Amino acid sequence: DTKDIINRNFKNIYNDREINILSVTRLDSNDNYKGIDSIIKTIPTLIQKIPNLKYTIIGKGDDKKRLLTLSKNLKVEKYIDFKGYVEYIEPYYQYCDIFALPSKGEGFGIVYIEAMKYEKPCIACDEGGQTDVVLDNKTGYLCKYNDIKCLSKKIIDLYSNIEKRRKMGKNGYEHFIKNFTFDKFKQRLGKILNG
Repeated sequence: DTKDIINRNFKNIYNDREINILSVTRLDSNDNYKGIDSIIKTIPTLIQKIPNLKYTIIGKGDDKKRLLTLSKNLKVEKYIDFKGYVEYIEPYYQYCDIFALPSKGEGFGIVYIEAMKYEKPCIACDEGGQTDVVLDNKTGYLCKYNDIKCLSKKIIDLYSNIEKRRKMGKNGYEHFIKNFTFDKFKQRLGKILNG
């Protein structure tokens, strides 16, 4: 049973009075298409509706300085937690409310699968490999790259509708089980190899 493979015995590492949005990615200035800056730009709008918002960014790299400057310029740095490298990442996936990485350069999108394992709705960009993983309006939402208005609207929608958040999370988990477990990967590889 896949539920047994997924460790769900972690302690909540967030403040559970906050609405937690999570991104996991490399913060490399050569890869600054990841959309972290897009999420930061949504925060001034989001906090009008979600005053208890917290945006957690896991990952390290030389783009952090630019992102910190952006958050200071927008006066939203108190809503953002740059975690850097994290050894045990699963609790962050398990207890976040929404996973968001609206990147236009993802080859496949393993981070979305990680979030779906823990029944989290995902927000992604509508191009690249993540469109195979994040199904718009089913397991999460897709927005055009750097579409701050769309991102804000979809995050507020998920925040205000806990039932929808849960349903998309469950759909994501089912999508993960049907398509992305190791056994499914082996089956697909076998079909490819055996023609």
